[in-house]
Amino acid sequence: MMWFLLCTLVLITMVSASSKPHIILIVADDLGWNDVSMNGANQIPTPNIDALAFSGVLLRRHYVLPTCTPSRTALLTGLYPIRTGMQGYPLKAGEPRGLPLDVPLLPQRLKELGYTTRLVGKWHLGCMKSKYTPTQRGFDSHFGYLNGYIGYFDHCVEQKLENRTQVFYGHDFWRDLEPAWEEDCKYATSVFTEEAQRIIRDHDKATPLFLYVAHLAVHAGIYNRMEVPSEEQARNRFSYITDPQRQLYAEMVKTLDDSVGDIITSLKESAMLNNSIIVFLSDNGGMTEGLHANKGSNWPYRGIKFTLFEGGVHGVAAVWSPLLKDRRRVMSQLMHITDWFPTLYHAAGGDPTMLWGLDGVDQWEQLLADKGNSSRQEMLLNIDEHQNNSAYIYDHWKLVQGSYEGGEFEKFLGDSGRDDSYPTYSAINVVQAASRLGLDYELNEATVLRLRNEMAVNCTMREDTLGTPPCADYCLFDLRTDPCETRNVADNNPDVVQMLQARLRYFNEQLVPQLNKPVDNRSDPANFNNTWMPWLDNV
Repeated sequence: MMWFLLCTLVLITMVSASSKPHIILIVADDLGWNDVSMNGANQIPTPNIDALAFSGVLLRRHYVLPTCTPSRTALLTGLYPIRTGMQGYPLKAGEPRGLPLDVPLLPQRLKELGYTTRLVGKWHLGCMKSKYTPTQRGFDSHFGYLNGYIGYFDHCVEQKLENRTQVFYGHDFWRDLEPAWEEDCKYATSVFTEEAQRIIRDHDKATPLFLYVAHLAVHAGIYNRMEVPSEEQARNRFSYITDPQRQLYAEMVKTLDDSVGDIITSLKESAMLNNSIIVFLSDNGGMTEGLHANKGSNWPYRGIKFTLFEGGVHGVAAVWSPLLKDRRRVMSQLMHITDWFPTLYHAAGGDPTMLWGLDGVDQWEQLLADKGNSSRQEMLLNIDEHQNNSAYIYDHWKLVQGSYEGGEFEKFLGDSGRDDSYPTYSAINVVQAASRLGLDYELNEATVLRLRNEMAVNCTMREDTLGTPPCADYCLFDLRTDPCETRNVADNNPDVVQMLQARLRYFNEQLVPQLNKPVDNRSDPANFNNTWMPWLDNV
């Protein structure tokens, strides 16, 4: 009798686990708002990303952090980075800090629900000791790199020390905690795609899968190179783009788009697609100019990566799943990157009310079907006490206090993607991609064009109205009438300014000081066979 009950319990557990949806989270690095054609630009066609988005739900007001480490912290913890001291400058190679070990991460919570958890690509949340690396933080496996970026072919990264005269250089490519030297000379986007496809192909379908694909694309490579499989092919394919660097960038976006299509195809061929949730998003805005510039475009938004203007924090995002009851629509309600933690936990069968103390808001019901009212009314964009800048959104109001590096990048930058010389947008290509990938056989050209029109941002830019530096003190913007942040309306709305400043003070009182530290001389890859690795394990 006891044996029968035990077998029954095991069977129930297996059925319950197999019915949970597979979750595939694809994150692009430094992808600009205007670099995917679903948002209205004709310059760089992205039919696979478009097909995913138009067949699912497009997120019109999805916000992220202005740089990579803070965004990935928010994504995997469900917390604003100020809770963990990770709100500052992105983690440098050789910097002795990491995401605090007492903070539970999304893969850990999903493992409690029976998921197999895999990370492919970028980590960037700390590696000074092995216990800070992915396989010690909830992932069953990791294939990729530990620092902020690598070369697309050599998989190496260099780090200048604070004295600016000394440089550390080494290899950063891993399978779990073993260097993956055998992958050298292979193009990173392709390697990560092939690994994701292998994981899907070999996965035990009786167990739900959480696959986090954190691409290097479209971050600039080592030495600011825009690296592509074939430069000649890139020049020919995108000859209508006049900027030679953006030609290469466009090719990098294309390989990213191809990767999305290949991953979806593998899910379809493995009979997993019909029980999957696929999320695509960018970690922050494009880096048009400056350090690690990739010529990404956030047009028509103001600002770029590192800034708290829309170009830096208004991110590309979409979600697809057959579980969504109301698809082929634009969700205009506010959503923040921290929301994915409770949202995906809920979708996986967990009770989000048991996740105490999160800043993220469960949006699963809102994604399933349009509920009208928003699950979220306000959000903290960031507080950087070193740069002395911060930003907060309440409904359609946005307060920006202070500027980044004197406001150098808080202007309008990037290509519009709407020149007459660019190809005409092909809705039929998107419809065909959606059908070929098994995403939506009912999608039609009229629906694609309608949704694309809803996603396009239209506003009149008035750079002459901006001070120098802009918002050195504070600016208030009405995003409902001025989504591109061209008019500071603070003087006309003092009550709103006071309310939002009070909210910033509230969060500032809870802020954990930044954990940033100088690069540790002991991390020099020359000490470890020219490899970046956990260097404090024996300290």
